[in-house]
Amino acid sequence: MMNEKKQSAVKRILGTRGMGAVITAFAGLIIIYVAFGLIDRKVFAGQNVMNLLRSMSKYLLIGVGQSYLLITGNIDLSIGSMVGMSAMISATLMAMGVNPFVAAGIGTTHAALGMSHFLTRNGCPALYQEAYDTSAVRTLAKNMGIKTDRTGVYRIGCGSIRPYYGEAVKLPYLYFPVIIKDVGVIRPEEKLPEADFYVLVCGGKWWEIDRTVNAAKILKSRGNVILLFNHMEKKARLKLPKVLSDIHYFFLPFFSNPFREDKAANTCYRDLWNDGTGETRWKRKKLSQRIRRSDAE
Repeated sequence: MMNEKKQSAVKRILGTRGMGAVITAFAGLIIIYVAFGLIDRKVFAGQNVMNLLRSMSKYLLIGVGQSYLLITGNIDLSIGSMVGMSAMISATLMAMGVNPFVAAGIGTTHAALGMSHFLTRNGCPALYQEAYDTSAVRTLAKNMGIKTDRTGVYRIGCGSIRPYYGEAVKLPYLYFPVIIKDVGVIRPEEKLPEADFYVLVCGGKWWEIDRTVNAAKILKSRGNVILLFNHMEKKARLKLPKVLSDIHYFFLPFFSNPFREDKAANTCYRDLWNDGTGETRWKRKKLSQRIRRSDAE
């Protein structure tokens, strides 16, 4: 009786409308994957499998939602535009300091803005400068109703922020003791700007370690590199691979607003700055007046 019930259940599933097309498509996918694996064994490597799963995850989420919609007899043609809009909203939220578990990002812009404002508040004027094509800063400034000055710099709080304008745009030279350049995603073939030290903002989840190792290797070959694990506490247990054993790393706890002072974040930024510059003791410089902006006004 049990075998008959199992057979009837399998027959019911196989007899479902459209199941034949699903099985055919899945079998075709397996055949293609195995064929490419026989051509190049790297296709079966764990790193490649993780990359495939990571790249397909967004389509899986979209497909689940679309499946429920189709089951009810409806259809939605706005999927592409919704994906683009959600990416833009996520970037805006991260720049505004929203928790990355909500904004779905590591928070490089958030961490860089926080470092820039920390240094400026402590007597070392720093310029945050975008070094790649993105609209995060301009979108943030638009939402806050802020306009640039004649040098193309946004003034938010005590900080100075210059968005990316392109290689062809020539802007007036501004002197800042510190310039923090946000270069975005690291690529092996990409030429990075010269720097006293590089800070790699990364996540501490197990699925992010491989990307962290690859990016750290690239930066390590070009200069002094420091790892900054964003939105993690010092008490977090993180086991780094041996290849990164000689690289210093710090934990930046979550703080909602990069333009406001946060004691825990300040401690992390202070230690990171001392490590990168080789200083043994943090010296806070007292400003006799508010940050001078004579160069910009």
